[in-house]
Amino acid sequence: YKAVSTAKPELVESIVEEVGKIASIPIIAGAGIKSALDVKKALELGCSGVFVASAIVKAENKEQAILELLSGLR
Repeated sequence: YKAVSTAKPELVESIVEEVGKIASIPIIAGAGIKSALDVKKALELGCSGVFVASAIVKAENKEQAILELLSGLR
């Protein structure tokens, strides 16, 4: 299962653009975010942030998973 931001970046870009035409609200990517690369890509595509659930819940080492995801914010 891949993050939408890395598997279909054009979809994320178009959603950010279309929503931006209608409202000035933060766009949060949440589909399949599981690595720093996914976080970086979502932000590069115009998202304001990411929603992460299963990448942390399913991780054996939750602290390590969180730190890995946070590294995508740098």
